[in-house]
Amino acid sequence: VPVAVTTPSGAVEGLNQATLNYFGKTLETLKDWEATDAVHPEDLERTIAAHNANYEAGRSYDIETRLRRADHVYRWFNVLAMPSRDVDGHILRWFELLIDIDDRKRAEAALQAANDRLARASQVASLVELSASIAHEVNQPIAAALANAQAALRWLGRDPPDLAEVREALDDVVKDGTRAGNVIDRIRSLFKNAPPSLEDLDITEALTEIVALSRGKALKNGVFLQVQLSEDLPTVRGDRVQLQQVMLNLITNAIEAMSDVDDGNRNVRITAGRDDDNVSVTVQDSGPGLTQATLERVFEPFYTTKPTGLGVGLSICRSIIEAHSGALWATNAEKGGAVFSFTVPISASAKSRIGVQDPVMPSQAPQPLAVTS
Repeated sequence: VPVAVTTPSGAVEGLNQATLNYFGKTLETLKDWEATDAVHPEDLERTIAAHNANYEAGRSYDIETRLRRADHVYRWFNVLAMPSRDVDGHILRWFELLIDIDDRKRAEAALQAANDRLARASQVASLVELSASIAHEVNQPIAAALANAQAALRWLGRDPPDLAEVREALDDVVKDGTRAGNVIDRIRSLFKNAPPSLEDLDITEALTEIVALSRGKALKNGVFLQVQLSEDLPTVRGDRVQLQQVMLNLITNAIEAMSDVDDGNRNVRITAGRDDDNVSVTVQDSGPGLTQATLERVFEPFYTTKPTGLGVGLSICRSIIEAHSGALWATNAEKGGAVFSFTVPISASAKSRIGVQDPVMPSQAPQPLAVTS
C-alpha cells in the first residue's frame, strides 16, 4: 500500500517503495513533483482544495481521487491523511495512506449502468401499461378539435356566413391541436432515454400531468382518483422525468393493489404539502394494505407480490428519491390500505422566496385540485 510522509507545510519527507513503484519515480524526483502531474485533471481542483483546507485546519481527511500510474493509466485511490502531533498539540508531520479503490469504483459504475437499464425497462413497461390512458388523454383534444371544425363548417354554411363565429371556432381548433401536441410532448419526455436534468421543478404541474396519464387506467379498473394539493407548493430541485416516473409508479401500484376490492370502494387519494424544507407527496389506496413481511422488504430489488412483477419499480423509485436528497417510505393507513410517501427538498430559490411563512401540509385544509373517476 503506498504511504507518504510529509512535513506540516506539505513537503514530501518520505515515501515507501510501493509509492515509488506506482509512480515510477525516485524519492528525489517525487519531492519536487507537482500535484498537476499526478492527479487527474478533472479531480485536481477539488483534491488540492480539500488537501489545503485540511492541512491548514490540522484535521484528518479522507478523499477519493484518481492518480496517474507510471504507465500513464489513472486509477482511483482513497487518500487517508492523519497528522502526528507533539505533546503540545503541534503537528510534526503528516502520514498519508493511499488505498487503491479502482476496482470498487468500476463495479459501482457497472452497477449504476445496470440500474439505469432497469429504470429504462421500467419506463417502457409503464408505457405499455398506460397505452389506454395515453389514448384517452390524446383523444380529448382531438375530439374537441373535430367538434370545433364541424361547428366552423356550419357557420360557413349559413347565408351569409358568420365569419366571427368561424374565426372563434378555428381559434379553438388551433388551441385543441396545440393541447394534443403538448400531451404527446410530455409523454415523449417521460419515456425518452435521456440523462437526468436538474431544474427548479413545479411539483404541482408535474403531478397533475401524471394524474392525467393515469386517469385511463383508473377508469378501466373502476378506481376513483382524488387529488388534493396544498396551495402555492414551492418548486423543488430535481429531474422532471425521474420524479414523474416515481409518481407514475406509485399511482399505478395503488390502482393495481385494489384488484380484489369490491367496485365502488376502490379509491386512490393523492396529496401533497410542504414543511420548512421539503415538499411531500403521498399516495394512499383503499386496498388490503401491506403485510409486515412486505413492509420490511417492499423496496428490496427483485422483491414483488405481483405474479408478473419484476420487483424493480419501487427499488428504482427509492434510488431516484434518495439521489434527490429525499426519502421514500411505506406504511399502512389506520382504516386499511397502503400509503406510500416521499419527500424532496424545496429548491434554494423557492426557500429564499418563502422566507418564514408558515408551512402548509396536506392535513391543513388542502385545496382540491381535481377529483376524477
